[in-house]
Amino acid sequence: MHGIIFTALKKYVRTRLGDEAWTNLRTAAGLGDRMYFSVQAYPDEEMSALIQTVAHLSGITERQLLEDFGKSLAPEFLTIYKPLMQPDWRTLDLLEHLETRIHPAARTNNPGAAPPLLRVERESRDRVVIWYQSERRWCAFGRGLIHGVAGYFGEQVTVTEPACMHNGAESCHLVVVGPRSQPGS
Repeated sequence: MHGIIFTALKKYVRTRLGDEAWTNLRTAAGLGDRMYFSVQAYPDEEMSALIQTVAHLSGITERQLLEDFGKSLAPEFLTIYKPLMQPDWRTLDLLEHLETRIHPAARTNNPGAAPPLLRVERESRDRVVIWYQSERRWCAFGRGLIHGVAGYFGEQVTVTEPACMHNGAESCHLVVVGPRSQPGS
């Protein structure tokens, strides 16, 4: 997993649990004083250990944690990838172009980054369906990112998941319904 996710988790943990929490978390997760840099890739297992430990220490499920973490990370991702976005895009427009604009740049500019495989279909002006597939099974993180993106744009969306890998499906299906895009998007 790319280091930017680790450094974002560090910021998330410090913001929610205090400055000492990151050091204590790494120790509790069995990672000692491991350092993470945003320009490197690290084993997925280390992120899994950190997520499990934060969830346990916070008294919430891993899925709840991932969704909240994703939501908190959306503004940072939008800042990084803003040059790839059209100025009139809003939530559903961005989602529609994730796999054609954002993920290719993430894969090219960040060696070791392995964003999930997505298939995105804009079914109507106010509905996008995302088929998510990843060994990480972080669909909750994706839901959080979607809500974070909507919040960034001052919009509200509903996200349903009629199929999920956690329930035996081959991929997760995220159905996002929200405000219509700008005319001509």
